[in-house]
Amino acid sequence: MEYTVRYKKQNQWFWRKISRVIGDGLSTPNESSIPYRHFVNKDKELICIPVAETIFKFSSERANIIEQTQRNQQQKVDET
Repeated sequence: MEYTVRYKKQNQWFWRKISRVIGDGLSTPNESSIPYRHFVNKDKELICIPVAETIFKFSSERANIIEQTQRNQQQKVDET
């Protein structure tokens, strides 16, 4: 399932959009560097955005993916 992510820096007026996202995560390479969110789109492109002073908005499809994943994990636990 694909979803959309909108983001902007706190001091910017306009939102930017990443479409057709199939996965994301949060990374901190080491303690002295700035954490960043990474997104993978349907074309397998990796997009990295620093977290500092950035606002992210995720479409409702992402919540559906998280709920489905949690249900699947619970089913696996129940089966054991």
